[in-house]
Amino acid sequence: MKTVFFILLFICSAIKISAQADDERFRFILTAGATGTQVDGDSYGGYNKLGFVAGIHANRKMAEKTEFSIGLTYVQKGSRSNANNQNPNYYILRLHYVEVPWMFIYNYKNKYRFEGGLSGAYLFNSYEANSQIGAYKGSLKKYDFCYNFGVGYNLSEKAFFNLRYSYSLLPIRDYNKNVYLGNFWQRTFGRGLYNNCIQVSFNYIISPKANTND
Repeated sequence: MKTVFFILLFICSAIKISAQADDERFRFILTAGATGTQVDGDSYGGYNKLGFVAGIHANRKMAEKTEFSIGLTYVQKGSRSNANNQNPNYYILRLHYVEVPWMFIYNYKNKYRFEGGLSGAYLFNSYEANSQIGAYKGSLKKYDFCYNFGVGYNLSEKAFFNLRYSYSLLPIRDYNKNVYLGNFWQRTFGRGLYNNCIQVSFNYIISPKANTND
């Protein structure tokens, strides 16, 4: 039901954008790419968990250089520590989200795109395991709220690459006395574990056909 809610939220927002926009201003953007993620606050560092991101965005050009978009994406996040000769222990956390990002975009010299915004996500599936006990169920929060910022490069009028950084505003798991407290930031200000994600994506623009009626 929560996944359906996010889908309906995207559809309603896209309809509202399209209703307010003419053919030259409104368009859809298809996106697909890879993620490198970690979870700040656990005992494992580095963007070692690779994943996938894909989705669609409803985009409206607000002015000559500015745009607003709302998207519906599937994104994989999590954390990974592989066993090796120095450390025989492993850990894996796979998080599968459906996410709705709201982004403002500024275009510079028709080549570069600078973006910033917020996103809300629902955790519809997860997997967690380590070398000591195997797979287990941990207490993870179903919702993730993030701030996002990034930069893109226009390859043509229809396609661009994008690099986006995303970080949780609220913890995805609360600390308890047995959990590693992480770095200085987590020990001082943090209340739990936070998603830390880098996304690299290829994006293709689909513009509605111009209205030829008089």
